[in-house]
Order: sequence, then structure tokens, then C-alpha cells
Amino acid sequence: MRMSRSSNTRARLISAGLLSGAVGAAAVLFTPMAAFAAAPTLSPTSGVPGTTVTLTAASGTPFATTANPYVTLQTTSGSCATNPAAANGTTVFAAGSVTETGDATATFTIPTTAALGIAPGTTKQLYACVYAGTATGSATVIDAGTPSLVVNPTLSAPGGPAGTVLTLKQPGTPFSSTTPGIIMTTNASCPTNYTTTITGQTTGVGANVTKVDDSTVTFTVPTTLTLSSGLARTYQTCFYTGSTATSTALTDAPQPFILTPGITPSSSSGGPGGGNSLTFTAPTGSTPFSTAPGILFTTTACPTTYGTPGTRAVTNVTKTSSSVVTGTVGAGVLATGTTTPYNVCFYAGTTSTDALTGASLSPYNVTLPSISLSSSVGSSTGSAPGAITVSSTGDFLLGVTAPGIAFTTATACPTLYPATATYAAGTTAGVIQASAGDIRVLGNRNLAVVVPALPLSLGTPSTYQVCVYNGSDTSTSTLVAASTYNSTTVHTLVAVTPAAGSSLGGDQIVVTGTGFPTSAGSITATLGGSPVDVTPISATTFTAITPMHSPGTGLPLVVTTSAGTRTLSNAYSFLNAVKVTPNSAPNTRKGDVAVQGTGFAAANFGNNAGDAHIYLVRGEYNSRAVVSGGNKLNGAVQECKSVLVIDDNNLVCTLDLTRRLDPTGTAVPQVESRVIVSGAAAVGDRVVTSTVTDGFTYADVGRTISGTNIADGTVITDVTMGANASARISRAALGTVSGVTVGAPSRTVPLVTSSGSSSPNVTAPPGSFTQADVGRPITGSNIAASTTISSVGPTGGTAVLSNNATGAATATASVFGAPVPNGAYNLTFVSNGAVDAVTADTNYTQSALSSGSVFTVAPF
Repeated sequence: MRMSRSSNTRARLISAGLLSGAVGAAAVLFTPMAAFAAAPTLSPTSGVPGTTVTLTAASGTPFATTANPYVTLQTTSGSCATNPAAANGTTVFAAGSVTETGDATATFTIPTTAALGIAPGTTKQLYACVYAGTATGSATVIDAGTPSLVVNPTLSAPGGPAGTVLTLKQPGTPFSSTTPGIIMTTNASCPTNYTTTITGQTTGVGANVTKVDDSTVTFTVPTTLTLSSGLARTYQTCFYTGSTATSTALTDAPQPFILTPGITPSSSSGGPGGGNSLTFTAPTGSTPFSTAPGILFTTTACPTTYGTPGTRAVTNVTKTSSSVVTGTVGAGVLATGTTTPYNVCFYAGTTSTDALTGASLSPYNVTLPSISLSSSVGSSTGSAPGAITVSSTGDFLLGVTAPGIAFTTATACPTLYPATATYAAGTTAGVIQASAGDIRVLGNRNLAVVVPALPLSLGTPSTYQVCVYNGSDTSTSTLVAASTYNSTTVHTLVAVTPAAGSSLGGDQIVVTGTGFPTSAGSITATLGGSPVDVTPISATTFTAITPMHSPGTGLPLVVTTSAGTRTLSNAYSFLNAVKVTPNSAPNTRKGDVAVQGTGFAAANFGNNAGDAHIYLVRGEYNSRAVVSGGNKLNGAVQECKSVLVIDDNNLVCTLDLTRRLDPTGTAVPQVESRVIVSGAAAVGDRVVTSTVTDGFTYADVGRTISGTNIADGTVITDVTMGANASARISRAALGTVSGVTVGAPSRTVPLVTSSGSSSPNVTAPPGSFTQADVGRPITGSNIAASTTISSVGPTGGTAVLSNNATGAATATASVFGAPVPNGAYNLTFVSNGAVDAVTADTNYTQSALSSGSVFTVAPF
């Protein structure tokens, strides 16, 4: 039971769930209150006879001077009579056992079903009036809207065939320690104690008794019960404290149950609105149809009498035999959801007092076409400016031109198009209609609707029934389709950390915000338009792995959940980056490397300065011009040439580490080392000065420098040319420098032999020469000046010189080179290799430093 009050309408919703035979039903009851008037409250607001109800006055202490208040239960709502004895145009019952429990509270018990005139299996709505005294009191405590009380029957159904599952409810907790014994007998009264046999009577013992809770059990009408010559028979149902001979009765009177034939319709289901013809057949041996019966459909238990079923009555009833009739399902047999079960009840005739003679063995299901929503979850603010679609494989909109759609928090759709109603002030709207202008019919099987704002219940996600009708008339438009829709809070996006990463992707980012779902697959996202792999963490966090993406800054993050889509602008930047494989080699190697990156397909790789290039750079490449000489501020140490583009993200190029480039981008000549006439530096200095004009040149940058107080492995990092030329060195001087030698490192090759002055061939121990020596100068005995190595044999033990030897001799020789110095570098992709391209070319791009771009030159 749920009870809430609206601060605007002062209306109260009373909801009661009822079980009835093979069918469960729920009644939703509205009780309007008089405007601006308070009313006492009841707790609980429903129950079975014998239940104790607590009444609390709305304000004050009205029972302070009253021994016990007087409580009546009347059948109509509204103002109470001036006193209990006054006529009020309604049936009035006295509440039982009224006891004051405080100056503002009292209790009473719900009278028996007999006292209230409630037939088994039916429900009665009553309204409480409270008086400040006895039956002859002269004033009510509250003379305004009366609080509502729903009285449920003791048995959930008054009749049905064998096998019907019945529910028994009792006040208090009588089943806390025991399961009751149940007897069904044709006797007019129940035995004093529980027994399994009653001499001379047709009896049956309830089977499959199951305890639901301390006040509720269910049991099955046994198949041992028999009809009376094939016709309905009344049994008394007796309940005991247990199933032993000493178990005593639980109730003050037996509960009647009409055992009926179990009648089978020719079809167990159909569409809403009736109109379909059915044949009803009674079981073999039963003859319930002496005349054409009255037949009605009900979502509750079959009433004991025909009553006034209205449009739920079967029409065109025709008796074929005493066990077979036909008829047409009434127009009022409508749906309240995708499947609505009805009991089919048969009576001796069609007058209101004709008795129950039969009931369906199983429910007749009214079914709606299965429909699907393009989105079953959305923002509580509605779907505008978008819409959702409602689709089906059946023609649920056939002949419907202006459907009505309502969203309701009730557990089922109303059978007729509902008016807007509010269930609870400031929280959840009970019925919200979609605007007629926001509904578009797209065919017999499809429509589009803009979902209205659907408030949350106390700030939490709420489930709404989506109810589609064949119009929007609250008195005639019937339900044609139903589904569920969840209203929730759409997530928000706050930040992405880190906010930048490699264009190669594969980096993990952390996204923070609110309202994120946490189940796997519940979040999808794109970064700069490319999908990302998302892992939910919490309602405020998820992680994602960035995709490969072309370079770009300030790109948006778009996150979608079942509740909607949100965008975080300027969320992330993809930095141009490359990855090189292999990423290490000695400076004696010339070979291919694989480069992974982005934008290769559109790049124009070539030998001209303005073409695209793959450079090997110490640190970050900087093409801005140095004032003197027009060199780049930090240009390439070497270039990876002979570029073969495989696709936009992959290429192969050849990297020659045996040669290096000078600041102008020209290969450093492979010459012998030379001696600087003089040089001087103090301890800790990094500058060595020459007294010779242009004693140092730009070609010396990167070359080794040696001498007194110069540490091994020192190289020249910068040069100032002219008179008293100077060089900046990589390691601080150890003291006063003298005997300075500049040049590529030399290597002594022992025991070189030549065959004579007519041959360029020389030999040495295997491994003395390498392919990196090709083009390098070589000096030694009987080797002409300016001689270089033209080729090297496969074992490294032979070489061909550019000049013939001057004579046969056996001697040592020195080989000089200008390889890329050992150390860590970065492979860099530039779209334009010209000086100052970064400022002169508006489309200039350059890859950023990253762990993947590092290339190390070192001996293996």
C-alpha cells in the first residue's frame, strides 16, 4: 500500500493489491478531500476483517476529554453526518472494538465480512467518520473528507474450478509458528477441531498449503471435490490453527466457496476491444448450461452473482448443448498492458442475482502487439529537441490517425486514455500526456513522439508505463500498445585527464563527471569523432583508451548512455607523434626502420628542402633560422631517406647512422682529424678558443674533440667562426686545454697488406673493415693521400681503395669517419623541411616528442 498527499489538490491515492483465483488484480482508488480541510489518517489503510487500524487526528488532542471515540464506516466519501444517528444518504457500519490510545489516537478493528455485507472474493471501499463520544455524540472530530479504508475478503475468490489457487489472509500474525489446517466440506458448519474425514458428508482437504508470511497462506482447491450432478456446488472452507486433532478453528464462521465446472474457451487469447467469437466447452460429465448463460470477463475473481458487467459481458450468447455455448467477447474487454489476464465467469442467467455456475480453467489473455522503443531510457527533462520511435511488427495503428500517448507511474496502463493526474506533490507525476503536436504517425506500425518531462521520484530514476491509445478521448479511446520507459538524470561531463596525448592513440584518459552508469557496455564515447574503448569505474568516473587520430587540438568528447548524449567541448588534443621500430642501432649501421604515425598518405616526401622529411634530431626539432649562416636552430643530425609510404599511418625509410649532417643539412665530410694551432680553457669551462681564423667551422658540430684536460667522448656542440674562433664542448674542461685535435674518430686497422703499386686491394684480419667504412678516408704506409674505401668484402677482411697503393707493403692504416655520435635522439616527421617552415607554412605539422619516437645510437 502506498499513500501520499498532494499539497495542491489535497488528494489521496489508495492502492490495494488483490489476489483472485488464477488471476492477480490491483485496485487503484482515489479519494478526493474537501478543500482546505485536514482529515485524520488511518494505518494501515487496508486489511481483512479483524485487522486493528490506528486512527490519528490531524491536529490537536480531540480525545483528551472523551472516554473512547466513536467510529463509523460509511460507503460514500465526503462529509460525515452530524452525529452517528443522523441520516447521511449512505450505508453506515459501526467499527468494532474502538479504544482510545492517546489524546489524538485511537484504534478499532475491521468488522466481519458478514457484518459489512462483503461477499467472499470481493472488496469493499469504506470511509471512516470519527466522533467525540458514543453513538449519540453530537459532533465529529473532523467534518471534512473522510479517510479511506479498503476491506479485503478473507478468501481471494468466492468460487472456481478444482485446482484454483486461493489466498487466505488473517489479522495479526496467526501463522508465525504454524501452517493452518484447511477443510472444505458440504456441511453447513465446520467441525470444532481439524479432521480429515467427516462421516456422511462430501469432504475435501485443502492441498499444497504454502505460508506466504505470518498472516497469509495460499492453498489449492483439491481435485477430490465433486460437482452436484455436473453442476456447481457450495463448499464451506474451514481454517484451523494446525493440522492435528486438537487444532481449533481460526475464524468465527466458515468461508463459502462455489466449486464450478472448469470451462475452456476455444481460444486462450485475443486482442483488446472484443469482437471475436468464442466457443465455451464444459468438461465431460458436467452440464452447466440449462439455458443460455450470462457470461462476463473480469480481471478480478468471479463474483458470486452476475451483477451488472456492462460492456465486459459476452454478447450473442447461443446455447449449442448443455455443455457448449458460443458468444462474442464484449467491447469492454480491454488491455492494461502487453498482456492482461481475464477470468471468464458463467451464470445461470443475465439478471443481476443469477448465481455463478462455471468459471474458466485458466485466464483468457488480452494481448497487445509487441512494440519496441528506439530508446527505453531518457532524461527526466524529456527528449526534446529529439523524439523516440514506437515500432511493432503488427498493425497497432491501423485506422488510427491521431493517437493519444500517456506516461504513467502506475504499474499498468489505464484501459481508457487517462486525464493528467498528480500522485505526489513535488515529486512524480502520475499521468503525463504527450502533446498532440509531438506525436507523428509514420505508418500502421510506427510512430514518433517527443517524450515530455517525466519527473523523478525523490531524485531517483523512475519507471513509467508508455500507453498508446487509438485517440485522446478519456471516455472512448482505448489502449492499443504499451511498454516501459525509464526517466533518469543525464550524465554531465567535467574534465578529461590528461588533456593531450599521442596521435597514435593507446593512451589511457580519465573522464570525470556525474551520473555515469557503471555496468559494462553502458557507456559509449567518441573523441574527436573516433570511438574510444570505455571502462566504467563509478558514477563520477570512467576510463578510456584513446584511438589513433590525426593531429588536432581542442577536440570534443561525446559521451552517450541510455539516458542521452552529452558533449564536452575543447576536451582533448591529439599531438602529432611517431613510433619507430627498431629503436636502437650502432653508428656502423645503415638500414631500414618502420615508422608509425599519421598523415603520411598526404605528405610529399622528397629531397627538396620544402618537402616532407623524416629527421633524426637530438631533442626537439626547431627549424627557425640562426642569424649567422642561416642554419636551423636545432636541425637534423641525420635524415631517414628513401621513404616508402605503406598507408596513411605507416612508412619505411632508410637510416644511415654512419654519416651525420652538419647544421646546414649537408653530410659532414669524412676527413682526417686536424690539430687546432692553440686552444685554452680553464677548469670547468665549456668553450675552447682557437687563435686561427675559422679554426672551428660549422662542420665541426658533433665531431669529437680531444686534447689535454678534455674528457674522453667530448664532442663539439656549437661553433663561432671568425678570428679567434671558438667551440662549445659537451663536457667541461678538466683544466687548461692544449694540444686540441678535432675530427671524426679514427680506427687503427693492423697489418694491412697490399699487393703492390698496381692494385687497389688491401687485406687485413677478418672483421677489420665494415660496410660503414665505404666512402671513408684511409691513411697508412704506401697509401696515397685522399684515398677512400670504395668497397668492403663480406668478411670484413678485404677492402678496395679509391687509389692504387704506391707500393707493396705491410703496415697499419687509420680509417676516419663522421658517423652519428652515440646517444639518444628522436625521429621526427615534418611536413616541410625548409628553414623557418614553422612560421612560413600555415599548414605546417611536426610530430611531438614521445617515448615511441626515441631512437638510441649505441654499440650493441
